[in-house]
Amino acid sequence: MCCGSCLAPRGRTGPFFLTFQTRTVMKRIQQLMLLLSVLLVTLTGCRESLTEEAVEPRGVAVEIAVRPDGMQEQTRSTDEDAIDNLNFYLYDDQGSLLLHRYQQATTLRFEVVPGHYRMRLAANLGRDLGENPSEEELRISNAESYERLPMAAEEEFDVTSAGASCSTIEVRRCVAKVSYEIDVKDPNIELRSVQLISLPRTAALFEPEAAPSSDPADYTDSSETTLSGTAASGTCYLLPNLQGTVPSIIDQRQKSPEHAPEHASYLLIRAANGSRNLLYTVYLGGNNTSDFNVRANVHYTFRISILGDDEIDTRVYSYSIQVWDNFDDYRFGDYCIYEGTTLLHIDVENNDEELPLNGTFAVVSGESSKVLFDDFHGESGPDFKVYNPNGANLFGVQYNPTVYTSSNSRFAYRITLRDSYGVCGTYDFEHQMANVVYVNPSAGGTISASGALWSGDTGSGSSLRSVALCYEQGCSLTARAGAGYQFEGWYSDSGCTQRLSTSATYAFRPKQARTELYARFKSTITPLDGNGTANCYIARKLNTTYSFDATVQGNGRSTQNVTPQKLSGVEARILWETGAVRNAVIRSAEYADGRICFETGTAHGNAVIGLFDAAGTCIWSWHIWAVDYDPLSTAKTYSTGAVFMERNLGAETTSLTDVRSKGMYYQWGRKDPFIYPSANTPTTYYTPSAVTSLEGYEFKAYGRNTSPSLPTSDYTVQWAIEHPTTVMAGNPYSGSWHNPLNPNLWGNYTNGTTASPVNRKTIYDPCPPGWRVPHTEAWDRNYFKKATYVNDGGWYMYYSSDSSTTLYPFTGYMDGSSGRVQYYWPTCQVRVWTNTPNLGSSKDYGQHLYILDESGIVAITDSVRLDEGLVVRCIRE
Repeated sequence: MCCGSCLAPRGRTGPFFLTFQTRTVMKRIQQLMLLLSVLLVTLTGCRESLTEEAVEPRGVAVEIAVRPDGMQEQTRSTDEDAIDNLNFYLYDDQGSLLLHRYQQATTLRFEVVPGHYRMRLAANLGRDLGENPSEEELRISNAESYERLPMAAEEEFDVTSAGASCSTIEVRRCVAKVSYEIDVKDPNIELRSVQLISLPRTAALFEPEAAPSSDPADYTDSSETTLSGTAASGTCYLLPNLQGTVPSIIDQRQKSPEHAPEHASYLLIRAANGSRNLLYTVYLGGNNTSDFNVRANVHYTFRISILGDDEIDTRVYSYSIQVWDNFDDYRFGDYCIYEGTTLLHIDVENNDEELPLNGTFAVVSGESSKVLFDDFHGESGPDFKVYNPNGANLFGVQYNPTVYTSSNSRFAYRITLRDSYGVCGTYDFEHQMANVVYVNPSAGGTISASGALWSGDTGSGSSLRSVALCYEQGCSLTARAGAGYQFEGWYSDSGCTQRLSTSATYAFRPKQARTELYARFKSTITPLDGNGTANCYIARKLNTTYSFDATVQGNGRSTQNVTPQKLSGVEARILWETGAVRNAVIRSAEYADGRICFETGTAHGNAVIGLFDAAGTCIWSWHIWAVDYDPLSTAKTYSTGAVFMERNLGAETTSLTDVRSKGMYYQWGRKDPFIYPSANTPTTYYTPSAVTSLEGYEFKAYGRNTSPSLPTSDYTVQWAIEHPTTVMAGNPYSGSWHNPLNPNLWGNYTNGTTASPVNRKTIYDPCPPGWRVPHTEAWDRNYFKKATYVNDGGWYMYYSSDSSTTLYPFTGYMDGSSGRVQYYWPTCQVRVWTNTPNLGSSKDYGQHLYILDESGIVAITDSVRLDEGLVVRCIRE
């Protein structure tokens, strides 16, 4: 690249072009490119003799005019040729100081004997440096603006009887000048600011070619000049910064931060294209490519054309920021409620992962002492770092006064974001807060509120609860019992041990921002959905009547890519149960008023109850785990903090040598269980365990290229719901039982490419209320290791830092691709599903825990297709 030429070769397009000129006029140097003629200033001064007495040889009177070395034209803000004051030093040929003078005049007059001399001049410093200034005093500091430019000169000269060898000395400006003209060609791009970056803080007066410092503390940035529109121009000054050359740079687009010396000076131009922030870097130097030297007394002119936001050009940085919080996730009407730490999201899309972003959190309205901002990285306070420069960032925001009142309920805050060069965005948030009381009614009654800011219901079925919002005055709550129930009282705890009142109307006054109340209605039937609905219920007692809400699919919650629908059935049927005796596990099942009521029999085991519509189609089904088992009483807390059941879902015993300890098998993403094999055997065993089934709902499989085969159009989630006893393994498109694939069926919020840290129980989760399918990180292989091996049975495994163990029976996997239900490696492999499918190229496979035979090798792998059956070990939600 040559001076006066474009940065890009002829015919090449790019995001911006520069026309660049370097102008320098220095004493005895012929490379002068003047914008205007130099203004010469000659002023008068006074004459001074070095001594009072005459000496031999006879003294010679010397007169030297001081004038600025030519650089360019004057500007309105800075007179670049003016000389207001001089520090003058005269030395003999031995280096001894003969004369120091501080004066306003620009003509030097003095008398010396003939000889060889050296003089130093420092102009426009505005102070007397004294006779013996230190090195620090002979340095000048960077300034945002100059009324007079600092200048200096150092000359040697001879004095003879005829006079001095020089009559004029030119002082050199100690700063470089940068002029820029910016023109934006893209109408979608608007200029925001321009700024000089990496400026030396100081420079030596008499060493203009001094090597630059390597200490970052010796550099600073200029203040930001605000711009608008699509054109701008300006002028600024900086101290010399000789950062050398980079010969490998041959194209102006390579003159970028990736190739530049660490402390090279550059212009930073900030612009915006809609919501996208754009940063353009223009490095200073002697040419448009390899030279990074900024010299004093040089005028650098840049004509910059911005054509677009082409990310191929390494001088262009572009990023977009979206800032939002999830207070509205907890909004009812016009009010938000406190539900613990609320998340502030800062999502960055950035082509420079090295570019740091920082921010400040400021409370605008509300009680500041009740506000906490947390970056989840060990720091809290108003200043924070955006720790992921290219992706999602989460920060905690809490506003939690003891009680929200009419005077403190408005909460407003401001987020100010900064990149390396200054403020890049300001975001304001405002929320009207209120106290909330959740009333959790047991089955058999409803709740209403009066005098509340807002009231209504949330959830459905057994998850239904009433919500009322209020300020400090509170509201009135009324409980109404349904047919066959009576109201027992208001309670402050979920166990209904702390009764507040037995009156049907309760005057609620908040003592805290969030309150849970429980309204209890008495019934003779034991409900299983008091802690929420699910696709599996544990029925512990024999010969006992239970019920659950049959209008809710699973837990009834909407999750990513999964939306529940209200069920409307007419009849309940027992589809199958373990054992050879019909009705031994479930004696009867009936549907009425949106609930299924069933009675357990004389034997423990597993069963499935289906709900049918008027057309005879099974529209949903539930797994009844009829065992005398309380999962919480024997739950195991693993090293990861995950709380696991101590047995597989559907296991009827914990004896590893008993085939019933294996539990139920599940195709990944399906809610309905399939029976375990009929016996433990060291080889592949094809026979499922004995069950009694409703006609048409025997266990069967559709395989690959088998007859009969399942039509391609039937490989759907809906068809699987309607046929809960059919293994679907013949999908011609993939190894999945459903098409198109849905990676969120079991609650990992993956986008199909990357696993998410967010895991939610879905309506297809097969676990009981309060439990869900585990995520891959629920096991930590640093602690989850083999302990004791049981031949053909399984492993007792360590699961935490102590010596505690838990059992994992061998299960192998179930397969239906041959057209029949069969089991592989049921006595030498442990395979347990996670809620995450394979996110690589083979998306029809699922991730699962794998423990290999007697070696006890542990892995999280994805070697099993989604249409194959593995067991599930539930964890607490």
